[in-house]
Amino acid sequence: MNQLHQIRKNKKNTKIIFRFCILFLILSSSIFLFYIMDSNNMVLNIVEYKNFKKKSNSKIMSNPQIHFEYDDSNFYKITGESAKYHNNGDIIVKKVTANGNNGNIKAQQLDVTNNGNIIIFTGKPKLEFYNN
Repeated sequence: MNQLHQIRKNKKNTKIIFRFCILFLILSSSIFLFYIMDSNNMVLNIVEYKNFKKKSNSKIMSNPQIHFEYDDSNFYKITGESAKYHNNGDIIVKKVTANGNNGNIKAQQLDVTNNGNIIIFTGKPKLEFYNN
């Protein structure tokens, strides 16, 4: 008789645990579905990001190289870590090194404005010129 009573008690405990697990499964599934239905907010954020890219009037480049000619067939090979190109033709290059026939220039920043007619090295430029 005692064993029969123990079996009924274990069966009752098993039903309680099973119902608790089913309830937990239903709650977790409903929370998951709620987040899926709320994903429209994420889609709006992606659309806003795409519109921001279209409105942006600049482009970012990494490891840019510019070949600049001065005098007669003398060139400076200008390289940088990163550059930002604006639609109006202005270019800002960061961590610049310019190597040429007459010398080298190292600077933190290079500003190219007026369609390439004005070139300004800023940020403690270091100039090294050769005497030919």
